[in-house]
Amino acid sequence: MKKIWSYLSIFLGLFDFKLYNLRGDSLVLIGYLVRTNSYHSNRYDVDYLVNHFVSRGHRVMLINFRSLWSFFVDHSVFVGFGLSYRMSTAKLRYLFHTEGPQKLCQVRFDIRFFSKNSGRVINRCNKFFRHEDEISATNLIFLGNDFDRWDHVKGEKINYWPKVPALKLNHTCERNKILFVGSHGAHFKGLDVLKLLGELGLEVYVIGVSAPEFNRMSFPACIVNMGWIDLEASTDFLSQVKIAFSFSVSEACPTGLFKLWKSGIEIVLSDNCGIKRNSLFGISVVRSEDELILKMLELINGEVRWPSHEWSADIQSVEKVSLKI
Repeated sequence: MKKIWSYLSIFLGLFDFKLYNLRGDSLVLIGYLVRTNSYHSNRYDVDYLVNHFVSRGHRVMLINFRSLWSFFVDHSVFVGFGLSYRMSTAKLRYLFHTEGPQKLCQVRFDIRFFSKNSGRVINRCNKFFRHEDEISATNLIFLGNDFDRWDHVKGEKINYWPKVPALKLNHTCERNKILFVGSHGAHFKGLDVLKLLGELGLEVYVIGVSAPEFNRMSFPACIVNMGWIDLEASTDFLSQVKIAFSFSVSEACPTGLFKLWKSGIEIVLSDNCGIKRNSLFGISVVRSEDELILKMLELINGEVRWPSHEWSADIQSVEKVSLKI
């Protein structure tokens, strides 16, 4: 059944594309997400990539990352991941990596889950991104600022920051809420850590996790699932959030969390997020579950640090980083 669905996804991907600037010069293919929802903040990455090449006079074809268009259509540049990256015939290919290095992801997955409840875990490592693609990539685009963890990549490494607008939050509200940002199929994206926080009696609001995945974990009542929300339409609630966090096996620099950080919400991430420890004001990078909990308690009991000169300066510094292709 899985194979049938895989082949069907590839077939349907042929009908899943968008065209931009049809009078432009050479064709650039972008293999990413074509259909997006209001809650999927990765749409900003897609918009940025499309506008980047259109502004330089290229025609652009946005295709699904599972699509075979990259094999059939003559194109000069490819940016993306998945099957479409591996099938691309372009001389100039950029692997656009939105997760952590796959061997590192697999090690972290094994440590955190195989000795616990592996029967309840969905392992996505190596499904969309592959270690073989990384080590053979001539050009790698990764999210964040941590070049060290990509030492196994022999080609050029280009860092990138999500191009997202800040939310217009009301900073006069009382800020005492904790927000967990996950994703669909997210057993290995921090739900085990959520359970630990629930056992401590901390009230945590959860977004980006489907109801079946959430309910399967049997969380205590203090862990409240809000499902998928549109961040722009939820500013009243987000104005009350003091800390937003994730603790993923495979996370890169999550676009939604980066958007919240730019809006003045303290962020806590695992050290597989692609951001160097102590490199950005307002973003805490932790190495373990224990360190995450200690950091959360420290921030809960601390003063709200936004707005601040250091925080604003760091936002300005990452916004100046442009895609050098």
